Amino acid sequence: MHHSCHEVTFADGSVCDVYVLADEDFVVFGTEPALGPDMSRLGLRGARRSIHYRLENGQLWLESLMGEFRCRLFRALPVIDGVKAVRSCEADNDPPCDNPRMWQYTFHRLADFTGTMLIGRDFDPRFWPKDDRITPVPCTPEVYRRVERLHFAAGRLVRREWVK
Repeated sequence: MHHSCHEVTFADGSVCDVYVLADEDFVVFGTEPALGPDMSRLGLRGARRSIHYRLENGQLWLESLMGEFRCRLFRALPVIDGVKAVRSCEADNDPPCDNPRMWQYTFHRLADFTGTMLIGRDFDPRFWPKDDRITPVPCTPEVYRRVERLHFAAGRLVRREWVK
């Protein structure tokens, strides 16, 4: 399995990492609209938040929500779609969790995403930096040989459009 990670910004201005796992090797540059439930509107505030999806057989599945979620004193984290949060160290994680403050919601449901996802395939090695320890590897559509836009309707891939 390959995975790609990109950031989304929620309504409250906070940032979250969105991971997309797939059988194909590609990188996600972004989605329109933003992929993932707005955790700030769900009441999930805190640090190091992430949303995990799996693209499998033309369908986008929501796998989990993870983060150092904070809740009010003497309150539990909210139940989302009938799923309760569990401490991430007690959940099946790969690699195992080493942070006891992490929480996780585990799902396996078709995502309700309707929109487009811009992806890149086949990184052009000419753009690899001479010193990749100091200079970050670029992650823009210009450095990939093939760029395509995936169109989704209610979590199902309905069309692929080649951009370059």
